[in-house]
Amino acid sequence: MDPILENYHALEKKVLSYTPNLDTKVLFDAFTYADTAHHSQLRKSGEPYIIHPIAVAEIVNELELDQDSIIAALLHDCIEDTDSTHDDIARLFSPQIADLVEGVTKLTRMQYTSREDEQMENLRKMFVAMAKDVRVILIKLCDRLHNMRTLQYQSDKKQKEKSLETMEVYAPIAHRLGMQKLKWELEDLALKYLDPVGYHDVEQALRELTQENSEFLERMQAQIEERLAVFGLWAVQGDDVGPAHELVEIEAGIGRVFNERIVIAHVHAEGLQQARHGPAYLPEADDAHVLAVQEVAHALFPYARAQLTVLMGHVAH
Repeated sequence: MDPILENYHALEKKVLSYTPNLDTKVLFDAFTYADTAHHSQLRKSGEPYIIHPIAVAEIVNELELDQDSIIAALLHDCIEDTDSTHDDIARLFSPQIADLVEGVTKLTRMQYTSREDEQMENLRKMFVAMAKDVRVILIKLCDRLHNMRTLQYQSDKKQKEKSLETMEVYAPIAHRLGMQKLKWELEDLALKYLDPVGYHDVEQALRELTQENSEFLERMQAQIEERLAVFGLWAVQGDDVGPAHELVEIEAGIGRVFNERIVIAHVHAEGLQQARHGPAYLPEADDAHVLAVQEVAHALFPYARAQLTVLMGHVAH
């Protein structure tokens, strides 16, 4: 199968996972339209241009936006870079999708400078666009993220210009929208070009910290499992969890402000139910499970209460 078509089908499958009523024909029509419109165009990497709209649509998909947003992502550069018009897209798809594409196009055409007054005006325009339809700014943020991920193919001058725009405009917008993971990636990618030496130093420090965190979490896991055993509770590794087992999971927060979380222990629910002599004494079974493990974990690591989360989990077939 053609690699581009494979990318599209992978996208469609992902969207279907959270949009069961997806109109796959309309989505495929949007892909075909964009592919035809951009047919003669190449990215700086030498790849067919359609790779970019598909990648943007995949990022939009990660945000689990609606069908119109995915379609608009596929079409987002058609008005800007091809002969397509708002009327064409409105006629073939819908006026709402055409408005989204046109909104992204207007943001793309904005000129950015580092002067504070003009930056504030640009931010204001973005918020005006967002007030009309927040999906416009979300699609534009996804567009910028993919462009930053592939910035290595641009000239040094363009790399610095785009990185400055990203740091001064797009990252703050993502922050205001509460999209911290996207904001951090934008900032990290921009820093790579604005301050390569500083970026390298930070990257090296994070690698060392990651190793230290990994070793610490292993020690934490061992201590929690040992303490749970005292109360008749036992932890099981993820690979050993049987089908449809109810579990209590202990998550440890890592990364910036505990944005990323990893499960460091699974506690078998049967063990919790049998542990009447331990802290699992509350009448409500689910609450007892959670509070029993939480009591053990927090007693062992009182200074890490904010990082540790105890919750019910379910492992299916």
